[in-house]
Amino acid sequence: MSNFEHPSANLLAGKSIVITGAGRGIGKVIAKLFAYEGAKVLVADVTGEEEQTAAEIGAAAVPFRADVRSEEQIEAMFAAALNAFGRVDGSVHLAGNPGGRHGEEITMEEYELTTAVHLRGMMFCTKHAIRAMLPTGGGSIVNFSSLMLAPELIRIQEKPAANWITRAKINAIRTEFMRQCDGLDGLV
Repeated sequence: MSNFEHPSANLLAGKSIVITGAGRGIGKVIAKLFAYEGAKVLVADVTGEEEQTAAEIGAAAVPFRADVRSEEQIEAMFAAALNAFGRVDGSVHLAGNPGGRHGEEITMEEYELTTAVHLRGMMFCTKHAIRAMLPTGGGSIVNFSSLMLAPELIRIQEKPAANWITRAKINAIRTEFMRQCDGLDGLV
């Protein structure tokens, strides 16, 4: 299942976690690590690679194809996790795309795709994660964004803009979510 060198501490034993962008890259590694640490994981991706990732993990993983540009697919993803695991304790939102070209070259289609994935996708993943976790007392949400937020790395103008807006909105949601969960866990 894994090639992690340390013995599992079962840090996530009994937890159920949804991970977007888990078909490859960082998301795949996170899914494997969380399963190694005892979690059940819903491996979500739009690429079709979620099936292979889930197969590599084994019984602790359930694959789910979802496009985070669609709120209906996001809602179905969390419903699938609740159906498979009975609860959702955490959600890691890693789905993304590399962005477009330099600002003076970007097309409307590239702009729309990037903001749909990085802004709208993350917002609606957060919304439905909260809805899935509140009945059991809350949980943890981790929203990944890009190093492109660093001014010295800004090359593509639509991606940092989407990330900054997402970060501001997540900060606004954090207070209310923590209040509803009696201060447990929260958003990162």
